[in-house]
Amino acid sequence: MSDQPIPAPDFIWPPEPCGNNEPHSAHEFMRGTTAGLCPGAGTNPPGSTSEQLPDDILALLGPRTYLSTACETALLLTKAITRNPARGDLPELRDRMHQRCRRNHKFTGALCSCPCHP
Repeated sequence: MSDQPIPAPDFIWPPEPCGNNEPHSAHEFMRGTTAGLCPGAGTNPPGSTSEQLPDDILALLGPRTYLSTACETALLLTKAITRNPARGDLPELRDRMHQRCRRNHKFTGALCSCPCHP
């Protein structure tokens, strides 16, 4: 073993999930309205093909319909609205889920088959 000190790395690991080296309020609570304020948010926006699998691998998966998690949750909320008409907050939650849909699958690029999309 050498008595020489170990040199410091040439980089600093970012403390924030967005890669920002300075802490900021968007990550105090990852849920809620401030999460969208993060300067690193949206690095893989809906419609991006950066994480899609190559076409030859997609061909091996075979055809299937895709329903996004957001739209699937919205359809479940629609059923909950029917069963719980007194809950006035459910329609707003349902609509928010439909708005959060990525429209296409992150890895395969398949379009969401929900009837809410034009």
